[in-house]
Amino acid sequence: MHIGIFTWGRWTWLAGLLAVALALGAAPRAARAEDPPPEEGGGDDEMPDGPDVPEPPEVPELGEGGLEDHAKDVDVSDATWSEVERRCVVALARGEVLPVMRALAEKDRPLGFALRPASALKITRAALTSLQKVRAVSEKQGAFLAAGLGTMTKLLGTRREKTPESEAARAMGRALTPVWTMLEGELDQADALKAAVADLHLAEAKVPLSLDEWRAILLPAVIVAGTKADTALEAWAAGELSAVAKTRASDPAAKRLLLQLDLERGIRLARSSPKEAEAVLLPVLAALSAKDAIPASDMALASRYNRGVTAARRAGLATKADYRTERLTGVNNQLSAEIPLATEWTIARVEGDVELSLVRADGPSGGAASVTAYRYETDSNYTTSDGKELDGDSMGGMLKDDLKTLKSKLTKVRRETTAPGRLSKAMAVNKGFELAGTRDDGAEVRYRSWAFRCSTDNNVYFIVRVTQVDTVDKDPEVTAVLESLAEGRGRKK
Repeated sequence: MHIGIFTWGRWTWLAGLLAVALALGAAPRAARAEDPPPEEGGGDDEMPDGPDVPEPPEVPELGEGGLEDHAKDVDVSDATWSEVERRCVVALARGEVLPVMRALAEKDRPLGFALRPASALKITRAALTSLQKVRAVSEKQGAFLAAGLGTMTKLLGTRREKTPESEAARAMGRALTPVWTMLEGELDQADALKAAVADLHLAEAKVPLSLDEWRAILLPAVIVAGTKADTALEAWAAGELSAVAKTRASDPAAKRLLLQLDLERGIRLARSSPKEAEAVLLPVLAALSAKDAIPASDMALASRYNRGVTAARRAGLATKADYRTERLTGVNNQLSAEIPLATEWTIARVEGDVELSLVRADGPSGGAASVTAYRYETDSNYTTSDGKELDGDSMGGMLKDDLKTLKSKLTKVRRETTAPGRLSKAMAVNKGFELAGTRDDGAEVRYRSWAFRCSTDNNVYFIVRVTQVDTVDKDPEVTAVLESLAEGRGRKK
C-alpha cells in the first residue's frame, strides 16, 4: 500500500499514533548538527484543540427513592434528548470527546442517560469501539470519557426497572475503565474486565454484541498481556475472542481476527522463543501479506501486521512478508522514502536545508530513531559548528564537521569509522561515517551519515543521517526506510 504525501513546510501526522515533537531546521546548521529522535509523550496535556478537561461527573446522592424518584423532574423526552444522543454518538465515531464532555458536564445529563437505556446503550457502544481513536487524540480526554460514562453506569445499576438495554449498557459501561487501562498498557484492571465480560455474556442473550465490539473489549488485553508476558490473561482474552470469532466463521472480519490472534501470539514468541515463533508467525504473515488481506480501513490490523514483520526480522526468521507502507516525499520532491504504516514513524516539519526528516518515537518497535536528509546547494556557503564558512561543494568538509559535532555529544565512543557501508541496495553510496557510543544522557546511540550527489541536479547533493537510540544494532524498520529511499525528478521550475 503506497500513499503519496507531498509536504511543504507543514506537519503531517499518521492517525492513531503517539504525538511526536521534534524541532528541525529552525536554528542555524551549527545549532542542529545533532538531530535527536523525538522523546516519548507530550501533546495532549496542553490540549490546544479544546478547553481544559473538567472533572468527570460524580454519582449524585439518590436517597431512599432511587433513580426514578430522584430524577422524575428530568426532561428525557425525545424532543430535548435525541439531539444530545446524536451529537455524542457522531462525535465518538470520529474519535472526538469534547461534545460528550460538554453533555456529561451539564446538570442532569448522566441521570438522563440512565433514564433512557436506549441512549445509554448507544453511547457506551460508540465509546467502546472508539476508545483507540480517542486515545490517539487525547489520553486525558479518554480518561474523562471512561470515568464520565462510569458515573452513568453506576446510575444504571440503581434503576428499579431493569431492561435488556439497561443491563447491556451497564455491562458495557463496566468494561470501559478496564479496557482503557489496557490501552494504556496496564493490567491492574484484569479482574474487572473479566467480571464485565461475564456480565456481557449474560446480557448478550437479549442484546447481541457485534464482532467489532468484542474485538474492542478483548483485543487490548491480548496485546498488553502478551507484551507483559502474562500468559494466563493472554490465553483467557484470546480464548474469549477466538470463541466469538468462530461463531461468525463465514465473516471475513472474523477470519482476519483469528489470524490476528495468531499474529499476537507469534509476536510474543518471537521475543522469547524464535524457534516456536517460526511455526506460528510465518504462516500468518504470509496470509496477511497478500494484497487484499487487510482492508485499507483496518489501520489497527495493518499496524499489528507491521509489528509482526519487525518481530520476525529482528528474530532472524526467514519471512518474505514486506511492510505495508506509505511513501513520503521531501520538500523539493527530490527524495522520498517509505515508512511502515500505522506505527510510531511519522514525518517532521522540514525547513531550511532539510529535504526530508522521518522520525520514530520510542515504542514497541524499538528505541527512538530518525532518518534525516539534508540538501545542500554547491553555489552556497554554510557555517560549520565552530563558526567557519564552508564552501557548499565540500561534501567531505560537511561530513567531517558533522562527525566532529556528534562526537562531542558522546561521553564514550565504542565505534568510529569512515566506512558506514552501503546506504541501501538501490543506492550504492558508501561515502560517510559511522559513530556509536554513550551519549551524555546515558543513552546508547548510533549515528550514520552518507553523502551523495543528486542525479537530477548536479548543483545539489544530500547528506542522509540516521540516528538510533537504544536499538542501535539490528533495526529492521530503519533498514526498510533506507532501502526505500529514492530520488525524484525535483520541483518544477
